[in-house]
Parts: sequence; C-alpha cells; structure tokens
Amino acid sequence: MTEPPLKTLIRSGLLLAGLFFLPFGTAGGKPQMNKSGLMQNLALKCAELYRKETIVQAILGKMTPEEKLYQLIFTDFGGWRWNNLAEFLSNNTLGGLILMGHNIEGSSYDSLKEKIAKLSSLSTKIPVMICVDQEGGLVQRLKPVIDSFPLPSKILKDKGIDGVAAMAQYFAEKMSDLGIHVDFAPVLDLCPNKNSVVFKRILSESAETNALLGNLFIDKFAEYGMAAVPKHYPGYGTVSADPHYFVCKDTKSELSEIAWPFFQLPGCRMMMTAHVVFTKTDYLPATLSPAALGLLREYFDGVIITDDLRMQSISALYEYKKGALMSLQAGCDAILLITPGLEDWRKNASNMVAYLSAALTNGQLTTAQIDEKAARILRLKLELLSGSEWGILGADEVAEMVKLFPVK
Repeated sequence: MTEPPLKTLIRSGLLLAGLFFLPFGTAGGKPQMNKSGLMQNLALKCAELYRKETIVQAILGKMTPEEKLYQLIFTDFGGWRWNNLAEFLSNNTLGGLILMGHNIEGSSYDSLKEKIAKLSSLSTKIPVMICVDQEGGLVQRLKPVIDSFPLPSKILKDKGIDGVAAMAQYFAEKMSDLGIHVDFAPVLDLCPNKNSVVFKRILSESAETNALLGNLFIDKFAEYGMAAVPKHYPGYGTVSADPHYFVCKDTKSELSEIAWPFFQLPGCRMMMTAHVVFTKTDYLPATLSPAALGLLREYFDGVIITDDLRMQSISALYEYKKGALMSLQAGCDAILLITPGLEDWRKNASNMVAYLSAALTNGQLTTAQIDEKAARILRLKLELLSGSEWGILGADEVAEMVKLFPVK
C-alpha cells in the first residue's frame, strides 16, 4: 500500500529529528561530536522543525475561526448512532472523542476495533483523536475487551517497576491496535491525604517514583504512536472532597512542591489539569488559574487539557461555558466535556463553540490565542495521525510542500 504523501512528509521530518542525536566519531570509545558535526545536526533539526511548522501553519491558514475552536473540544459522544455521528463529524472539526464505558460494554475486541475505525473515518477534513481513560485498577474503560489489571500501586508493590512497565506496554499495544490515540493516564497526583478520591488510583506515594513511572508510561505509549496523558496537575491528592460533587480547596500546600512530578516529564505531549483551589497560589481552581498554569508552562509546552468542566468543582463556581472561557484565558489549550444525564453531546459542543465564538468577537479571546492553542493540538495530531485523512489540504498543496521539502 502506498504511504499517504502527508505521512511520508512528516515521517521524513521525524527521521531528521532523530539524526540530530547521532554522534560524529569516537574518542576512547566514547561518542564525540566536532563543531562541524554539531552544526550539521543543528541544521537538520531546524529543518525538521521548520517542515512541521510549515504544515501546521498551512492547515491553520485554511481553517475558519469556528473550525479552530472545534479543535479545542474533546467530548464524549453518547452511543453508536452512526447517522448522528456522520452528520456532526463531517461538518465539525472536533479535537477529540472520548470512549466511555457504555460505548464499550457489549462489544467484542474485534467489533470495538471495527467501530473505532468507522468512527475515525467520519472526520475527513482534520482527523479526530480517539481517547479513553485506561489506568488499571478502579478506572479501566476497556475492561470488557482486554485483560484487567489490579491497582497500579499494587502492581508496583508486588512486581516492581517492571510490572508497571509491562502493564503500560500491554495497554499501549492493545489500544494502538484498536485505533485509540490517547490514554488519559497515568495518575501522578501526590497524595499526602489518604482520604483523597484519587488515593487508590495513584502509582505511588513517592514524588520521585511517580515522575519515573510517568516517563515510563509516556515512552511506552510513544513507541506505539500514542500519547499517554499524565493527570491531574497540580493534583487532587491533598483534599478529601470529591471534585465531581464539591468545590475543592487546599489552604496549605505549596504548588511547586505538590506538583513536582508534573515538572519532570520531558517527553510529555499532553497533560490534564485538576480543579483544586490552591489558595497559596490563587483563589481560582488550578484549571482556571493563570498563576498555576503559568508555572506549568515553565516546564511544559505541550497540550494542556482540562479535566471535565461539568464537574461541580468548576460548575458550582461558574457556569461551565464561562469556566471553559476562563480556562482558555488562563492557559489551557483543550476543553474536556462529559455530557451529563440525557443532554445531547452535539448540542453541548456546538453551544460551547458558539459561546467561545462570541468571546472571540468581543475580545475576551484573541485570534492569536486560539491559533496558538489549535496549533499545539495540530502538532500532536500530525505526530499521532499523519496517516489519516487530512482533507483540509488538497493533493496539490501537499505536493508543493513535498517539493519545498524533498522526501527521500
């Protein structure tokens, strides 16, 4: 099968990136790099970055403001109602779709794989990322179709780091085969409060171990062309209240200390926030806090996605669309929406985009802000989904880029 031109273009760029790290010559058995070799590799790296950014900017240049805003939306999607899904996804360039338990129950492994392939095929202009929560232990959306695992902390206790690595690799292998691109895991919250709602979901109680295992997850998933999404920055582990139902406030913790594991993830491409108010830093939940997100940006330049904005830890303080606007103003890139009750997910997503469009018109958001956020998401999609349909770029446009950046 002939490789899609856009995939070839991206792949060759990633190969160039790898060349940046190749040594030139050895001395005493140790890799050495002379000045000319360093400059050659620096030039290759710059070419790779320029190539990728050229594609991102070409895509952005063809998108309407509404299409850019839809890229920021990650939502669940009710059931497998194919007519509804086809109509919505053919007209709206969503950032991501999240598989919930009810989407998976009753399916076999093969039938779920077929459904995900069909779902992915419905977004032909800009591909949609398929996401899931698969942590092991208490949160295993894919439990009906793949092997079940005990609590991650128990695996670490019984089988050590190798046991956690084996679980991460198994998840990545199965999810990649199913056609899933993003796993909202692992849970890296530090939990000094044993009554925290996430205590049984964490990897360990050690900051250093959480950072080590977080990087392990990220690397294992990257091997399979996927993104692991560490959560929940800065953490839910200092509060007893359940953020799904209550406002959460921490009056004692220093943000730089409690969030330490999240600053140690150099390969991370996407990260999820927590809705806790850390009063020593700000009187807003971290998801809405410029101070909290600004600190994260000192260490991380990937996609920042909110936790579900319909949780009471946000919606008890602000109407959820207002919360979404505040999260984007504060520094988040993507909005996670889980539809409550009998509400229509399509209407919720469309209403959110309409609300944000009005904010863009009246100056509460700027075009530069939206472009920056959409660009981060597009960069990630080009890494994970370059072989998918990118109908927004015509064959002639891809051909012109191939001429600009010859692909061998």
